[in-house]
Amino acid sequence: TSIVMKLHYGQFTMLFTGDAEAPVEDHLQQKHGSALKADVLKVGHHGSKGSTGEELIRYIKDDIQYAFVSADVNRRYNLPSEYFEQRWKLLTKKNASDLYYTEYKFDGSKQDLFFTVDKDRGCELVDPAIISFFGANHR
Repeated sequence: TSIVMKLHYGQFTMLFTGDAEAPVEDHLQQKHGSALKADVLKVGHHGSKGSTGEELIRYIKDDIQYAFVSADVNRRYNLPSEYFEQRWKLLTKKNASDLYYTEYKFDGSKQDLFFTVDKDRGCELVDPAIISFFGANHR
């Protein structure tokens, strides 16, 4: 069991899908409709084959600025699934760089994720080198 929730901060929104699989996502979409659309998506269940399904991606793809997957850089447990990655690229028609992982970008380069959020201007992905330069402890 996990929690599906949506964060609202001014004009910024983020959808956390927890460990929801496609049948749960479909139910939520039918029940809540456009309330599921968000600026940032945390991909469901570590990008497993059955999560962040085709219907959900089709429904929210035009609103998502960034999507990220909580997954191990060594792909332990074969997550994220290649099925998910292919589905994402096919349905969103977005560049691979628009999908982030907690330890690396879609192209395999290491990338720590830092977002700045302004309640009026939305979100922006921040280069970790900038944060390091200003002395923030981000590890």
